[in-house]
Amino acid sequence: MTTGRRTSRQRRPRRTEVRREDVRRSTALGVALTLGLGVAVMGFGGVHPPTRALLHGLLVVATGLAVAQPDIVLGRSGRVVELGFVWAGATLVMAGGLVPLPGFVLAWVQPGTAAAAPDRWHTLSWSAASTLDAITWMGLIGGAMVLTGVWAASRSRRHPLDPIALAATVVVVGTALFHATVGLTTLYGFVDTWVRPPNRFFAPFLNDNHLASLLLLSWPLLVDGTVDAAAPPMRRLATLGLGLASVTLFVWTGSLGALVVALGVALVVGALRRLVPWAAVVGLGILAVVGLVAFDPLSEHGRTDLWRATLALWLDHPIFGSGAGTYRQAINAYRTDLDYVTWDHAHNDWLEWVAETGVVGLVGLGALAWWLWRQPKPRHPERARWMWLGVSGVALHALVEFPLHIPGIAMVAAALFAFFHVGNRSRLPTDAGRVRGALIGVGGVQLLMAGWTARTALEEPAVRQVLAHSHEAGAASRRLSAVAPWRPEIGLYQAWSFEAANQTEAALGEAQNVIDAHPENPVAQRLAAQVLARTGAAAQAWEVISRSVERDPTDWRQWMTRAVIAEVHRPAEVAEAWLDAIRRGAPSHYIRRAWARLPEGLAWVDAVANRPARLSRGMGYALAELDPEAAIVAFEQARVADGYVDPGQIRLLVELQRLPEAELQLRLALAARPHDGRLAKLRATLRERQGRFREASSAWIEVAKTEPVHQLDAIRARKRADGPTAALALVEKLSLELSTRGLHPTSRLEHARLLLEVERPEACVVQIRRSSLLTHPQFEASARQLLRRCNDAATAL
Repeated sequence: MTTGRRTSRQRRPRRTEVRREDVRRSTALGVALTLGLGVAVMGFGGVHPPTRALLHGLLVVATGLAVAQPDIVLGRSGRVVELGFVWAGATLVMAGGLVPLPGFVLAWVQPGTAAAAPDRWHTLSWSAASTLDAITWMGLIGGAMVLTGVWAASRSRRHPLDPIALAATVVVVGTALFHATVGLTTLYGFVDTWVRPPNRFFAPFLNDNHLASLLLLSWPLLVDGTVDAAAPPMRRLATLGLGLASVTLFVWTGSLGALVVALGVALVVGALRRLVPWAAVVGLGILAVVGLVAFDPLSEHGRTDLWRATLALWLDHPIFGSGAGTYRQAINAYRTDLDYVTWDHAHNDWLEWVAETGVVGLVGLGALAWWLWRQPKPRHPERARWMWLGVSGVALHALVEFPLHIPGIAMVAAALFAFFHVGNRSRLPTDAGRVRGALIGVGGVQLLMAGWTARTALEEPAVRQVLAHSHEAGAASRRLSAVAPWRPEIGLYQAWSFEAANQTEAALGEAQNVIDAHPENPVAQRLAAQVLARTGAAAQAWEVISRSVERDPTDWRQWMTRAVIAEVHRPAEVAEAWLDAIRRGAPSHYIRRAWARLPEGLAWVDAVANRPARLSRGMGYALAELDPEAAIVAFEQARVADGYVDPGQIRLLVELQRLPEAELQLRLALAARPHDGRLAKLRATLRERQGRFREASSAWIEVAKTEPVHQLDAIRARKRADGPTAALALVEKLSLELSTRGLHPTSRLEHARLLLEVERPEACVVQIRRSSLLTHPQFEASARQLLRRCNDAATAL
């Protein structure tokens, strides 16, 4: 017995020592994870490659700390192994697009991709590099999920997530309120971001919708903390304050989708607390779906067109999709909208996933849902369900937005899910050595992903420099050859260099190489076609640009290049080709180049009918000199479309002496924008044309308060209305109000002329000598000539 007691006493310190080591190491891992997730949230959201590379590096460090965990911790991490398999499965689905196949096989299994790359080997993915970028994005999410799971396996019982979530909510809400109120687009005024006005929020709140999506993660916890009658009063008060601040931000952002999801989540919390009937939750869901389908109020452009095009993309790539991360390149051929804006995402993460990964990805989602359904019930359902609801809220918001494509938001959601899955379910023992080996593999994968993302960070600015023909284009091309030798910009730079050196044959060869190597890249095809057209191969250039237009009909540059090539290759079709370019969104000033082919203003106005109002408005300015009457029609077309009366329309009506119409349009514009300075000038000009010179003078005085050069217009209008004496009185009044120095030099010169005109030559001489006009470089000659006239008049008297 004694020996046994001593043995027991000897073992207890060991267990205590293991627990202390457990606490020390798991706390270090928790600190590393907090730092990494903090960078993800408060940095650039992980969108830009340099930040993503930094995040991968932090995950490598955190993985090293996880590997150093004692066996007793890693032996509890069986649930983390499950999360690792989920991550690996998603990555394998995405990596399937990297499989290269011959053209005849692609034509069978992937007709959409085969059409872009006929008669040659090509990956299942539309762009292998884009797919690798998407895999690194998934690596951030998976790494955060796995490492948070390791931490939760050792710490979740002693440290619940609620206080951490509330503290993080305080930081996010406080930061967002500060920036929303002050209007800063830099982080607390110190860290610059890409966001510029009129955007109101800094990254990772890449726009208002993403801020709202981030708030949804802690929203269930705030609602429950407010309605829980058993909670301490101070806790209820704190959650109520945070909840009200979150509601304020929901309303401020104007994110209708997030508002609907937040209301639905609040009703679910109430239903779980038996404060709200479940019928209310079901009713809200039905109304939300009906409203979305019937009215599509969630976007000024409308998501239905976007989703319709995404479905068309999927149907053309049904089995494997267009390839993970290729949505931006692949969607253009399927668009039917007239918005002329780039579609980076489908505004529905789940639909975008299916379009990019096809039936394979859809089966993967089904397998994930089945796995979640088969999981055991959580050990702490009261605590776990609020985390689950928060993650579910973001998943619901992803039906109308793309929060899961913002790593800063997706990583936090993944961390919450991991904490829920590992920390609130029964432990699943496993072999610590295998877990350690798997974590070493995770760290290696993160290191590889960091290297690839750092390579992307070097690639993107180099591509921009080459395409911009900057003075560093040569160095950028050499840098591309080292980090991305597959890029078409390398061959394009060579072609441009040969063209500049008048080496026509070499330029043609390089352009043809680009065309053959990158048939799926419409931008490369367009630029190469331009080289062909400039070096005498117009017929071949026409074939290339015709194919390129079919693959990317939404880019007006494609249509403009087609019109330019038609001038050389198909002169009979030039007018129609330029009309097509204008219809597709080309800037209206290009009609000057095609005006000789089609000098009919109304034909160009018809080309932008039923298009965005900005195109009709631009057409009005372009036709103002070529065909003023047609320009008026274009301006009116734009006004009917969006209700905005453009100052250019009023100015043109005044020039055409259509004064009653100009008066009507001016009144409409002033009713909407009474403080628009351009309208004030037009009002003064219109009053002069109407012969109402006294009103014109008053109007010019108002304009002159901000633009003193128009004081002269006010003085001359008063002279025409009431004679030189009244004009002289106005000048003297302005002199008293503004002081002599406050008068514009032209007003001072006019003052002297008026004095001479009313036969006060002596005063004219004094005025000129006092006005400092004799030393003014711009007005010295006029002042000296007027001074001689005043002296002569004074001598004659």
